Amino acid sequence: MDTKTLGFSDNSICCLLVLVIFVISGCGIGKASDSRTPGSRALETAVSPFSEKTSDAEYPARSGGDVESIYTDIGFEECETIEVEHVNETPYSTRILCKGVGGYDLEVVDSDARQYVYLVYPDGKKHDLRFSKIVSSAFSEVGQKAEWRVIRDGDKVKPVAVIIRYIFSINAAISSDKASYLTVTKITDEDACITDVVENVKDQNEKARRLADESGDASCKEPKRHPTESDL
Repeated sequence: MDTKTLGFSDNSICCLLVLVIFVISGCGIGKASDSRTPGSRALETAVSPFSEKTSDAEYPARSGGDVESIYTDIGFEECETIEVEHVNETPYSTRILCKGVGGYDLEVVDSDARQYVYLVYPDGKKHDLRFSKIVSSAFSEVGQKAEWRVIRDGDKVKPVAVIIRYIFSINAAISSDKASYLTVTKITDEDACITDVVENVKDQNEKARRLADESGDASCKEPKRHPTESDL
């Protein structure tokens, strides 16, 4: 049939064909550009190890052979306050006790804008983890969670290491200029000490777990040596 007989010009037919092609392509192209399930982009952002706002608890516990993770609170609102020291009626130092695992606890002291951590053994013996001497003596605070790497024996758990986030000031003049490291402390029947410090790198948490599981054979880190007059 002649299209001119129906009242359509050649230009009208061309425009109609272009419109049909545009509508069909518009229905498919946008949906095919991202095949991921809804919310996957937000999930990728939420678990980024580079975010200082991301807490350790948001990373799922992983098992490594017979070793697994248990998280406990070490925040000042969640733990028991056991001592407060005052200077001129103003609180200067606060000491809290945080329940751990397997009879082990953590004692955290906040003093002079710095925080210090002690590992408390089941028999009450304390070990200073020496964050300020091994990592940094600048203004500091610890993360809200401790990650214990433990071995299970029936209903009992025995910690072999504990991972604690240590956040410290890089520039005292700029409060937001901070570093966020993970400290790895090995735990033996006789002693406890920091064996590794993991900087804020990709897969920071996974690297800290691996080092914690291998910490039994690792050497204790020595305190940083500060220059003396004889070095100058």
